Amino acid sequence: MKTELPVNEHSIQVDIISKQKSASIFHKNGAVSDVYENTMFDHDLVMIFPRREGGETKKPDAFTVQAFVNLLLGEDNKRSRNMFQQQTLFTQKDRIRLASGIVDRHINLYALQSAGFLKDQMFALHDEAALKDLRRTWALNLKMVYQPLHKIRFYFGEKIALYFAWLEFYTKMLIFPSIAGIITFIYVDRRTDQHNRTKQGFFLVAFAIFVVIWSSAFSEMWRRKNGLLGSLWGLQGFNEVFRYRPQFRGTTSYHPVTDVKVLTYEDRSKRHRWFVVSVTVVTVMVGIVIVALFGLFVLKHVINDQDYLTKRNIDTKYQTPLTLSVTVANAIQILILNTVYRLVARKLNDLENHRTDGEYENYLAIKVFLFQFCNSFASFFYIAFIKRSAEGSCLFGDNCMKELRDQLLVLFLVRIVVGNTMEVVVPYLKHRYQLYAEVKTPKDQDKKTRHNFIEIQAKLLPYESNEAFEDFNELAIQYGFHSLFVVAFPLTPLLALVNNIVELHVDASKLCFSSRRPFPSPAKDIGVWFYILRFMTYVTVGTNAALILWTSDLFEDTSGTVKAFGLVLAWQVGLAASLVIERTVPDTPHVVSLLLERYDYIVDVVFKNLSEGDVSHLNEVSENLDLTIYPNDQWEENRDGD
Repeated sequence: MKTELPVNEHSIQVDIISKQKSASIFHKNGAVSDVYENTMFDHDLVMIFPRREGGETKKPDAFTVQAFVNLLLGEDNKRSRNMFQQQTLFTQKDRIRLASGIVDRHINLYALQSAGFLKDQMFALHDEAALKDLRRTWALNLKMVYQPLHKIRFYFGEKIALYFAWLEFYTKMLIFPSIAGIITFIYVDRRTDQHNRTKQGFFLVAFAIFVVIWSSAFSEMWRRKNGLLGSLWGLQGFNEVFRYRPQFRGTTSYHPVTDVKVLTYEDRSKRHRWFVVSVTVVTVMVGIVIVALFGLFVLKHVINDQDYLTKRNIDTKYQTPLTLSVTVANAIQILILNTVYRLVARKLNDLENHRTDGEYENYLAIKVFLFQFCNSFASFFYIAFIKRSAEGSCLFGDNCMKELRDQLLVLFLVRIVVGNTMEVVVPYLKHRYQLYAEVKTPKDQDKKTRHNFIEIQAKLLPYESNEAFEDFNELAIQYGFHSLFVVAFPLTPLLALVNNIVELHVDASKLCFSSRRPFPSPAKDIGVWFYILRFMTYVTVGTNAALILWTSDLFEDTSGTVKAFGLVLAWQVGLAASLVIERTVPDTPHVVSLLLERYDYIVDVVFKNLSEGDVSHLNEVSENLDLTIYPNDQWEENRDGD
């Protein structure tokens, strides 16, 4: 019995009766004849190849679908389960994707969920053995900064693996500005007298230049690292399969070039109106931030007004704790408004009716980041560049740098503590409470009720597709904390380094202990976040130059015109240096470029029979060449036999 089963852009042909011990994968990547792997496989024949153009695909019945799922996933009996754990052709992430593709072809899960017939989307179960290994070697290994990226990729997919690869790279790169920041902080803090002010200024300028160069180099070196991982993971040339979002509302029309039926927007003018609404809502939310910030700084000004305290018989010993409490209130206000706006931004994004998940996530990232940028850093910009002009003085005299440093320190620490607590502790407590509430029974009922493995996983919080988005957003804002105003507090890179080490294990624990197994989404890069971080690099140049020229008292005797000219010049020089670094550092390592050329050459010569030389000779070589990929033991035997 043979049947042809469609799975996304592939077709899968299953020969259930025959017992041939081999399998071939024909992957769709351009020409139909491209063959990429041929491997030994101790099971029924399973062939995956591109759908033949113009050919009819026989729709399988429910029995055939279930038979194929059992065959592919190895769930039909204990023998096949053991076999798939050891010799399966597909990794766990591949099997989950294939199973999801089969279900999506025959069942509209989103429609069932929207109609109320399906309470929750389906999810893959954790593999107990693999999860236990990840917990031991990754989540609970507190001494480890190195991430087992290949394990993470095979279990959770490329998208999550790339997040941890970026976080590991970011953490290691923070070592350099942390060391430079410690040296700068010690030097500047000990030399506050007038005689050493010039040396102090040169030291701060050198540190600011170092941070700008580091930021530019960080972006480019990550791009190289990303290219290397893409080559190792076979993601070079990977393009995400175009798939409409289930929530997309469109009308059917024909593509003007290919004559293929496509979905287009119902009314573009309506979509444009929703974009205008989004901009308006974001503007209103930023206005709320400004009003809240204004109220907090008025309160802080009143608390530090000696005459006001004297008239109301308030002891000045409460001045410092009251000022600190206002700063903590500012940090809490930032966290609350960020949470509220995330919900608002998602609703606005839904109303904009985006076609694909990638488009949806990019627009959401821009909305959320722009608001959180204003919300998180508005107080810093006010203290650094506006307060002295608006209020006549700063909290500690004419120099606002110390107040800015205190604001940075308090907001950063509150963000770390509250953020990590909400990210891990709260979900874990919710999960434990749900299990306790169900097990708890009246006295006359069975008190020995226990949940099985599947029920326990169903009670875990779903790891939504936006979880990686939230993690990236959190670290992008943190990136601004330690770069935009680093001159005011050179120890912020050190705080970021400590936070990242904690974040590595917090995020790993969230995946391994308190979350359902996420869908292993493929990805070739970190998406729009790369460009957001690059934008932060450009802003870093201007903010640190302005801090040195305007906020600090290093150039207080210099006229405003000269300061403005110096700011423009410093910004232009910094941007030019960043662009030079971007153009100088190649995006792809030389070794990777050679490897990709080698791959292309092998494909052309062996599989496509293309060469500048004698074609007949190449055909003969390609026919005699053994392309089989054997297990290690069989490969040794065949090599010895040759």
